[in-house]
Amino acid sequence: MDTIERQLSQTFQRFFDSEKSSGMLLLVCTAVSLSIANSSIGARHMSAWQMDVGGLSLEHWVNDALMAIFFLLIGLELERELYSGELSNFRNALLPIVAAVGGMTIPAVIHFSLNWGDTDASRHRDPDGNSHRLFSRRAGHAR
Repeated sequence: MDTIERQLSQTFQRFFDSEKSSGMLLLVCTAVSLSIANSSIGARHMSAWQMDVGGLSLEHWVNDALMAIFFLLIGLELERELYSGELSNFRNALLPIVAAVGGMTIPAVIHFSLNWGDTDASRHRDPDGNSHRLFSRRAGHAR
């Protein structure tokens, strides 16, 4: 029995040391989240995000505090990769650079091509439903 436990332990350790484990964990968490959101307890789950924690809602803490820490860590990791990691060579960094630029521009091109000529396409609606102009004829003066 000891050899089976040791073999399972080694298999488990190899899996979690590989890069596959984070992707698998992300897929499992996504499936669980979608299941909860679309189940009968979905409304209670959504209301839990409005729970007051330290004077702010839980949703506010996640959106502002935890996401700021997350993007700080991502930025630090990217800086390390650019200066001393695999991305320090321009040839190695070219594909991620092109992918990042494409990931920003292609959704914008799709949006504006589908909404060309629509007067409401250049408006942004805030959570209250009010519409605000994003672009104006005079720079810096929104209508």
